[in-house]
Amino acid sequence: MNPESHPDNTLEIAVLRVEHNLLVQRVDREILLLEKLIYAMRESIVARDDGHAQLCDQRFEAFLVNHVKNHEREHETEQHAMELAMGALDHRLAGMNEFRRQIEESESRYATIDALGAVEAKLAVRDDTTGDRTRTLESAVVDIRAKLLGSEYAKSVDDRFRFLERMVYMASGALTIIVIVINFLRK
Repeated sequence: MNPESHPDNTLEIAVLRVEHNLLVQRVDREILLLEKLIYAMRESIVARDDGHAQLCDQRFEAFLVNHVKNHEREHETEQHAMELAMGALDHRLAGMNEFRRQIEESESRYATIDALGAVEAKLAVRDDTTGDRTRTLESAVVDIRAKLLGSEYAKSVDDRFRFLERMVYMASGALTIIVIVINFLRK
């Protein structure tokens, strides 16, 4: 898996590159130091004995071979660690994408502002027509009763109808508020 194919991993990639560069610089310094030591030892050994110098050269070559092998193993280990980290990151990103999909799916079921406006408009129309019809019926009933029973009874009935009319308006207003609150809470 190529870590550069994920744009969200740029920080991790930059950190890994810096760590790798520091490691390479450290290894280069160690090799330079070892070469200086060997050349100094070789000069003193060559002065003493060629047989001993060959033995030292063989030991140094064995040391360098082991050092290179260890360095290669270190790179393999780093590569394996990076692959594991990328796998864990991909797993977390997949979980986050699934969570985002679930949120978007649930949000798609919310009522839109247009739908709420349409419901509110319907309720306002119903409220107005109900009020008009109620007033018409009340006045018709009051007129009939006034003719039948007289003006005092008509006045008391008229007061009672006004009370009922207020109650109907308050109930329809409360119903409108409840519908709006319920639709708002669904969001």
